[in-house]
Amino acid sequence: MSFAAVFPFSMRRLTPSFPIFLAGLFAALSAFAQPVSVNDGFSPDVDGTVFTVVSQPDGKLLVGGQFTSVSGVARSNLARLNADGSVDTAFNPSPNAPVRALLVQRDNRVVVGGDFTSLQPGASGAAVTRNRIARLNADGSVDAAFNPNLGGQLQPQVHALLLQADNRIVAGGSFTTVQPAGAAAAVTRNYLARFNADGTLDAAFNPNPNAMVLALALHVENRILVGGGFTSLQPAGEAAAVTRNRIARLTPSGSVDPAFDPNANNGVTSLAVQRDGKVLLAGYFTTVQPPTDVNPAGRSRVARLNLDGTLDSEFYPRADGAVSSVIVQSDGLIVISGAFSAVWGRGATSVSRGFVARFNPDGSLDNGFAPTLNAAVNAVVQQADGKLVIGGSFTRATPAGSTSAVVRNRLARLAADGSLDASFELDAGGRILASVTQSDGKIVVAGTFTSIAGLTRNYVARLNADGTVDPAYAPVLNGRVYALALQPDGKVIVGGAFTEIGGETRRHLARLNSGGSIDSEFYPHFDGQVGTLVLQNDGKILVGGTFNFVTPGRSSTPEARANLVRLNADGTIDSAFDPNPNSTVSALVVQGDGKIILGGLFSALRPGAFGNINASFVSRNFIARISGADGKLDDAFSPTLNGQVSTLQLQSDGKVVAGGAFSTAVGTDGKLDKTTDASGRSTDSVPVRNRLARFTPEGNLDFAYNPNANGNVLTSVLQSDGRLVIGGAFTTLQPNGAADWTLRKYAARLNTDGTVDASFNLDLSEQAGNRVDSLRLQADGRLLVGGAFTSLQPVGAALRVTRRNFARLLSSGQVDTGFDASAGGASGAVVSALAVQPDGRVVAVGSFADLGGAKSTNIARFRSEGTPDPDFSPVLATDGPVHAIVVRTAGAPVPTQLSGFAWLNANGTLRAAFASAGARLSGEIAAVAIDREGRLLVGGSFANLGNAAGGNLARFRADGALDASFTPAPNGAVTGIIVQPDGRIVVTGSFTTVGGTARNRMARIDNNGSLDVTFDPGANARIAGIVRQTDGKFVVGGDFTSFTPNLTSTSVARNYLARVNEDGTIDANYNPSPSASVNGLALQADGKVVAVGSFNSLVPNATSTAVTRNYVARLNSDGSLDQNFNPNASGPVNAVVALTNGQFLLGGSFTSLQPAAGGALVLRNNLARINSDGAVDQSFNPNPNGTVTTLAVQSDGFVLLGGAFTTLQPGGTGAPVGRNRLARVDTGGAIDLNFNPDIRGNIGVVAARPDGTVLVGGSFTDLQLNGSILVGGSFAGIGGVAARNLAMLNDNGSVTTSFQPRPDGAVHALLALSDGRTIVGGAFTSINGVTRQRLARFNADGTFDASYNAGAPSAVRSLALQPDGSVLVGHAGGIIRLSAAGAPDASFSASVSGPVTSLAVQADGRVLYAVNQAGVARLNADGSADSSFSAPAGSAVALALQADGKVLVAGSPSRLVRLNANGSADNAFSPGPNGAVTALALQADGRLMIGGSFSAVGGVARPGIARLSAQASGAQVLGVAANRGSVLLNRSGAIGEISSVLFEISPDRVTWTRLGEGVRAPGTANWQVAGANLPANAVFYIRARAVTPSVAGVASGLYEVIREFNYASPVPGLGIPANSTSTPAQAAAQPGVDVATGIIPRSLTTAVPGEGTVSITVGDTARAADSRPARLVNLSTRGEVSPGNPLILGFAIAGTEPRSVLVRGAGPALGAFGVEGALTATSLQVYASGGTLVAGTEGWSREAGSAATRTGAFPFASGSADSAALVTLSPGVYTVQVGGGAAARSGIALVEIYDAGSGDGARLVNVSSRGPAAAGSGALISGFVLDGGAGARVLLRGVGPAMAQFGASNTVADPSISLYDSAGQLLGGNDNWVSSLPDLAAAALRAGAFALPAGSKDAAVLAALPAGVYTIQVGTDSVSSGTALLEIYEVP
Repeated sequence: MSFAAVFPFSMRRLTPSFPIFLAGLFAALSAFAQPVSVNDGFSPDVDGTVFTVVSQPDGKLLVGGQFTSVSGVARSNLARLNADGSVDTAFNPSPNAPVRALLVQRDNRVVVGGDFTSLQPGASGAAVTRNRIARLNADGSVDAAFNPNLGGQLQPQVHALLLQADNRIVAGGSFTTVQPAGAAAAVTRNYLARFNADGTLDAAFNPNPNAMVLALALHVENRILVGGGFTSLQPAGEAAAVTRNRIARLTPSGSVDPAFDPNANNGVTSLAVQRDGKVLLAGYFTTVQPPTDVNPAGRSRVARLNLDGTLDSEFYPRADGAVSSVIVQSDGLIVISGAFSAVWGRGATSVSRGFVARFNPDGSLDNGFAPTLNAAVNAVVQQADGKLVIGGSFTRATPAGSTSAVVRNRLARLAADGSLDASFELDAGGRILASVTQSDGKIVVAGTFTSIAGLTRNYVARLNADGTVDPAYAPVLNGRVYALALQPDGKVIVGGAFTEIGGETRRHLARLNSGGSIDSEFYPHFDGQVGTLVLQNDGKILVGGTFNFVTPGRSSTPEARANLVRLNADGTIDSAFDPNPNSTVSALVVQGDGKIILGGLFSALRPGAFGNINASFVSRNFIARISGADGKLDDAFSPTLNGQVSTLQLQSDGKVVAGGAFSTAVGTDGKLDKTTDASGRSTDSVPVRNRLARFTPEGNLDFAYNPNANGNVLTSVLQSDGRLVIGGAFTTLQPNGAADWTLRKYAARLNTDGTVDASFNLDLSEQAGNRVDSLRLQADGRLLVGGAFTSLQPVGAALRVTRRNFARLLSSGQVDTGFDASAGGASGAVVSALAVQPDGRVVAVGSFADLGGAKSTNIARFRSEGTPDPDFSPVLATDGPVHAIVVRTAGAPVPTQLSGFAWLNANGTLRAAFASAGARLSGEIAAVAIDREGRLLVGGSFANLGNAAGGNLARFRADGALDASFTPAPNGAVTGIIVQPDGRIVVTGSFTTVGGTARNRMARIDNNGSLDVTFDPGANARIAGIVRQTDGKFVVGGDFTSFTPNLTSTSVARNYLARVNEDGTIDANYNPSPSASVNGLALQADGKVVAVGSFNSLVPNATSTAVTRNYVARLNSDGSLDQNFNPNASGPVNAVVALTNGQFLLGGSFTSLQPAAGGALVLRNNLARINSDGAVDQSFNPNPNGTVTTLAVQSDGFVLLGGAFTTLQPGGTGAPVGRNRLARVDTGGAIDLNFNPDIRGNIGVVAARPDGTVLVGGSFTDLQLNGSILVGGSFAGIGGVAARNLAMLNDNGSVTTSFQPRPDGAVHALLALSDGRTIVGGAFTSINGVTRQRLARFNADGTFDASYNAGAPSAVRSLALQPDGSVLVGHAGGIIRLSAAGAPDASFSASVSGPVTSLAVQADGRVLYAVNQAGVARLNADGSADSSFSAPAGSAVALALQADGKVLVAGSPSRLVRLNANGSADNAFSPGPNGAVTALALQADGRLMIGGSFSAVGGVARPGIARLSAQASGAQVLGVAANRGSVLLNRSGAIGEISSVLFEISPDRVTWTRLGEGVRAPGTANWQVAGANLPANAVFYIRARAVTPSVAGVASGLYEVIREFNYASPVPGLGIPANSTSTPAQAAAQPGVDVATGIIPRSLTTAVPGEGTVSITVGDTARAADSRPARLVNLSTRGEVSPGNPLILGFAIAGTEPRSVLVRGAGPALGAFGVEGALTATSLQVYASGGTLVAGTEGWSREAGSAATRTGAFPFASGSADSAALVTLSPGVYTVQVGGGAAARSGIALVEIYDAGSGDGARLVNVSSRGPAAAGSGALISGFVLDGGAGARVLLRGVGPAMAQFGASNTVADPSISLYDSAGQLLGGNDNWVSSLPDLAAAALRAGAFALPAGSKDAAVLAALPAGVYTIQVGTDSVSSGTALLEIYEVP
């Protein structure tokens, strides 16, 4: 017991530094009031590479890398961003070279590592020398006291930093020396060093690896994980190096852990530790081979290790390129990033993932997470709110569901689902990026908009000369347009991110006829975005952008053309022109001599590379000039810039002006700036040119021209008089060394000398994110301006003019008032209600079209970041308005029969006849089969949590019962199952044993589950596919390269494909030998086999020449290649099925096929049907939008497909139809609309049964059978389905056709009940064919509740639920109340008349209502008027209640106010909509969604719908009581009010068990459920699903919060449960929830404000007056022993008789508990108060051993050198000293005292210990036990300064004490004792303790504690240390 008391942290969850960590966490989660804003986006613009990102506790982000500016603000290599992505202007350390590593200390100081040698805070003043590592104060200034000073040869760098619990800092990199400030000489430290908190070197730590260190992490017992490029370590003092390939674990002292040796074959760049202690590693490696493994295990760039360093064999995701970062999210999901383009999860199928991917904890791919970047991602960090921040070298992101890329320069933030955290601007930008003016004055505009002036126009529109929209010109594009070019014949060339126009494929470039139709004769296709276009005089077209291949018109063969190409007028490629820049081209200009100047992101060109593979790259940084004839580089023109060029203008004198993101420029002549100091010395420096520079025709810099903009220049246009108009993200210019800045927001005109034209100042509206993107000069001198703005007021104008994103200026610079076109957004929209779904998505209903870019009519859904939800049916529409919506609790996903398996009926519903019992699978199912007796076999990678039987392979009876007698127990994944005719079962996969017997990847099992010992083919790697021939032989494919059949000594080489004889031997005559993995096989009737996979060629039967076959091949029966079959897919194929007519189905990740390699290219996305000759079946094209992983064919010919898709679009025409991961299509490829199980997870296998049922396996847990959303209104149909006035929708927006209640009047109100039922109200008198007077109820399953026959006297307009289940009904004549059963409540009498349009029930039961939209009033719970509530007059269409008691009121004409609890106006809330607000919804984080008929909010354009940032964050925190008996949902801030809560518990987050419905804690916003019996020591999950009340304009939505409670982690700091919510405000008289641990605190503290804590009271301390108090029975203290410094413990015995006491000194015994450096032998002395030696010993007797057993002390090993004595002592004061014996040893020891007596005549009343105390892990720690009664009152003290009165020296100056219970939960503590109250001094007097001086910095606190085990620690907040006295007194 004693040892556990002293070591609760190491044995359970926490470290001694936990209080510091917790304080940091609270700081990170604190909520601050913020002004209301509709902009909450994150889009920093970094002009260079980001290497590292770290989140501070306050939510700010530190970004390190190699860059010069962020968001246009100068920042050298290091910046700090505010939470919204803006630059923290107060922080500017300015290191002079790249930053590669960052860490934030607990005191908020920042340690920085990298290549730098100095920092210059504020970018001014003298630089501060700091070589490769520095520490910054919170304001960015350099910590003068910290200077480790790293050096070495070549290029010393710091790549990794680690902060230990004791505040020491470990640094890793490429350095080889350290010389901390003040050190006389450099000290060798190769690649790894540890520094004390003050920056001095930890001399005792020197692991000495032999090569670079790239990654560090803290592991169990404070051990250190190290990754990098090293192959050995030789710690100081070791005779020989220890081999450790790329990864090692070090003890805290720096020695190599001999038990940990994972052995990676290449570099390890990142490490992460899970809560369970498992280690994730990432890098360049492809194999890992711990000592326990005979052969290397394939692990491509990512792997997971067990706690001991052995390989986790069940975790095997892969990446096809280097992984630079791996992190573990708070929910256990794993994110990797790097330079890869594809990944594999648990299956054999690769899935495209651009540079970042996320995996589930079991290694399966998170298919819903697909941000897709365009270049490497180097760093990932998770914020406290769960969002991910990524940094790297990317410039574009294309989230899942998006049709075009979004600009994100090197830094982006992702929502939890992987979508971009963009500004919440629902018109998807609405900006005009390009324009051209036709000869007739009409203007073609293009950009990011989806409507103009209320008319739908997708990305391209034409305006009449007056700005009105040309109704005849309406091309329909599916993505953004970035560039336009007008031909002389009136045709317009468009370039951008689109792939279709009007349903016709046009990839990124197209030509439109003069009327807007597509030019069918012009069809070049690009594989990437087009960003700039120039039409040459000869009609040829220059095209620049980000692409690698161009497929010219009239050709099907792509040609390599990188980033710049010239097309002939007909769309074919000008083959003579091939400049080949190595990155994006964003600007082009043609000189008079035909030469071309280009600008962009490139750093080199490789002219002629298309025809010459030996062509070399020539350096050109961001600007170059090439020949107009052939694209060859102009060697005479070579200026150099340091950032992107976005725009170019050629002057009449031949000079060229470049604008962009650069900050320096050097001309061709290399001329530098010269400066001369006071002494006359001259210094050269690179010329500074911020975003604008001018070059001579020779490319030399024009030194006289320097406009000096403070933000990026994006566009420019040159006027005929030579003046230049520029646009961009700048706000000021300071030209040519001018003393002051000139304000010019986003646009300016420059004179020919670069000065600012004072007569031109548009004064565009200023808002974060505003800018000018496009400028176009018309022939008459008028100027078109496009971008992001809402108004302008040019100089001289009397008034500000509203212009949304596009304006035309007269040549004078004034606004052309006759021209007004508003880009983006809906016009005349009315939003009636908004509902929040549990995942944060928001559904809007009303009367609208084109709301926020959504294509559905009257119903739309938006993702949490504000973009239209692509998973929600775009064809959804109603033919009338929708008034009400409810998110159904019953519409939640339904668990499948097994985790990972579903048996479906033919219509897609779950098969009720199969109901599993005795099994609860956890993992993934990859194979299914039915045996001869109708039993189900499932294989995969799973464990059966409900029963020991069934891991990886299980059998179930037809009724779903687990066959417990079938226990083959393969030790790895099963991916294939074949049932032989004789009933025996052949299985394949990645296992290596079956039932403990070696069977490598293939085995045969008898019908009873026993192993067939005669069959053992023995593959050396995974088998993925298997088919059985009619002769009994098996053809297998996979990752293998050899077999060792039946334990033969010689292996047989077989690359990826083999045939196995029936006896398990390998068929010697069959060896197709593909070049890479085989994923699937299909057997033809003639014995031929079709193989699919990742291969590109085969060498059949050892022929000498490889034959090309891309991903698909057909083999003859002898293994030779079928030469007449070559479908030639463009990407990996995962699945193949042979059809009875000789055709084949192929599923995979391809986009096209080109049969016979020379035929026509046929586009097919991921699924195709192939004729027997290999040609593509043109009649079949279901067109899924994601990877297909599995296929099956039903007996009726219908095709089942499973994979990662979310929609199908047969034939590529019409609107995509939602189908989540599983679909069925008919023989023509059309979607079966009656089959939509909506699987919610990954699908690995699908199989069709003869009876029409369907077997589905994967890693899912549920599907959605019933609709999740109910909508009501005045419509006759929805989504093309007849559904009058009331309809049910599935989660993807499809209509549940079986739900047809058809009320005969409008539905105005819907109310969700906690049990899943729904009440419907409106103007109907018949519903579901039954008479009902305006009210009806539906059951949770959607059926009509015939038992409910309530009625209302007139049309129902609103509904509300009271806490007791009563329902309030607002109708046309007032308010009535009904019981839960529907009976009228006569006791409720409300004197209200007129139509009640809105009702809301407050937490205290009072009722808010609005009558006829005239205002808001309040009733008491009984219906009487509440005179204490007086709200200001005004329209009240919608009400919303916040959890903090405030009330939001919306109305017309432009009303949105917030009321305090008494009805008074909250004047701090003033969003300012410019039109009526008719709908409200509070999101879970407190942000407010509003809908209505407004077009702007607070001056920011937001047509119809907007989101406001939270002034005070909302929070929902789940907690459990310390006794595990109750659960609390703590709700605070601006989150919405709720009407009910359902609490559930799960052991695995899969299977949920109801805990009960919650009740509201009186007087609070909190809800709780009691009577729980939660696990005391395990991982479990709690879920709360809260229903938001229905109010007019506020629909019933769902808030959901899930929390993990994990108390079993061995890793310091990682056992704390995950949490991502804000700190809750503490409710009065209600304990809050500790947001870090989830515990409802056991203890309550009392404190004197400004002074400190006085007492701690634990909740269950109370005892009856006559009950016996608990007594001190044990104390133990751990500490360091050295010669002359023994460990000292004091104690006192009170009473009237002697007492037996067991005293022990443990040293060697500590080794069994993992304590390093324990004393090897101990000595023990006991002294009386006068110094008399009472007992002394070195060793221990049998008598002492018996006493240990009796008192519960842990046993000593027989013969150990520990010490113990059983002594009988009279009442008095005693001291125990434990030392190292006569040998004067040093080490860690434990001193213990146990009360070994009986009776009440005497007892321990005071114990104390004295020893060294320091901060963090250096604290003095003691444990004590209270036993034998109900509770006790004790005085706890940590004494330092007060010891001086006894002559003590070197004492702790400012000690603090902390008290923990046996679970490691902090109960309370004290820093400086409170002397202003008498309590502590009086308690000390009664207990006999010496007095503490008043006002001293000693620590003391009173504690009322129940019996139990406790730990107290004495530490200090400073870095100093000293001696402290720890005291525990019983207080009488």
